[in-house]
Amino acid sequence: MYRLLLSALITVFFVTGCAVSRTEFKIIKVTPCPVFTFTATPVPATAPTLKPGVTAVPTETATQAETPREYLVQTGDCLWWICDRLFGDPTLYPQVAAINQIVNPDLIHPGQQLQFSGMDRQIRTATKTELEPKKTQVVQPQPTPAATLTVTATQVVFPDRKNSAFAPGEKLLFSVEYFGISAGYATLAVHAGPDMYGRQTYHIIATARTHPAFEWIFKVRDRIESFFDARGLFSWRYEKHLREGSYSNDSAIIYDQIQRKVIKDNGRTIIEAPPLVQDVLSEFYYYRTLDIKIGETETIPVVADNGKIYDVLVKAIRREKVRVPAGEFNCIVVEPYLKFEGIFKHQGKIHIWLTDDKRKVPVLIKSGIIIGTIDVVLRDATVVDR
Repeated sequence: MYRLLLSALITVFFVTGCAVSRTEFKIIKVTPCPVFTFTATPVPATAPTLKPGVTAVPTETATQAETPREYLVQTGDCLWWICDRLFGDPTLYPQVAAINQIVNPDLIHPGQQLQFSGMDRQIRTATKTELEPKKTQVVQPQPTPAATLTVTATQVVFPDRKNSAFAPGEKLLFSVEYFGISAGYATLAVHAGPDMYGRQTYHIIATARTHPAFEWIFKVRDRIESFFDARGLFSWRYEKHLREGSYSNDSAIIYDQIQRKVIKDNGRTIIEAPPLVQDVLSEFYYYRTLDIKIGETETIPVVADNGKIYDVLVKAIRREKVRVPAGEFNCIVVEPYLKFEGIFKHQGKIHIWLTDDKRKVPVLIKSGIIIGTIDVVLRDATVVDR
């Protein structure tokens, strides 16, 4: 029951729709382009440097690269990426996990120090100039097997998509209710994210937890994260950290938009994916940026947690005014459903009320179950005025 209650909000991100004419949110004023703040220390441009957190023995010449001795894990890292960037071989991640006594290779934390002593094969150190090649020739990726592709993010033309809906600083607080009783809480927050492949990202975090009154029955502490390209509005990485009763699960999925691959299980599962594919959280934020028209259906390609590729179809049904604890809003009501292998499948009726303005903030979500509905209701919001 509680997994149904709290998955309602996250499942809802598998498509959404609603709008407002009257805003009662707390509003943060920002410049037309959101200001991103980072704490990285500037490095003089004249000296080639390693990625943040990497330390290596100084070299005599650029061709005499030494094996890195240690690495400080950054936000958004995973062992697969680290081994690919530093050693040119992502399949070395089991060795790194073993040397550092990491039980679950899918779970590492920002600030964690990795050691590389004892690596049993010659590996190379990548410098900043190797990791972030200069923009020389702009090419579109060709339909070549991933193993032979050499294009990088700086060489691939990604779209610049318009986003007037959200920016870092937005935070939404929801109550998850069943028959009018608050069973849990959920939050959605947008933060400035780290650079990935030399591109700016938004770090989107969704959390869900049980109401304190029900934790003696079943305690939930779930956290889902998406690293979302700030200009192209697509996913680079997805993380899931679930704590539900005695059950726990930590996993990460890489969305390699350059080679059009989705990588799971630290490289053990690789899936061919369509271009600009979304994860189950980023697709909701992408939908918020679209020009929604009543009666029209938008199609969004998504690779879900299970590794399957879905077309999520979201239909804008009607306009409607709704009152929730956060205020009264004119909304657009949308209904998401899945298209899989040519068949339309409703995963239970879900309707989402989005404010009928440029922000398209979700204020109400209703998900039908066998008995009654689960309601996700907006209680408080801080939005960013772009």
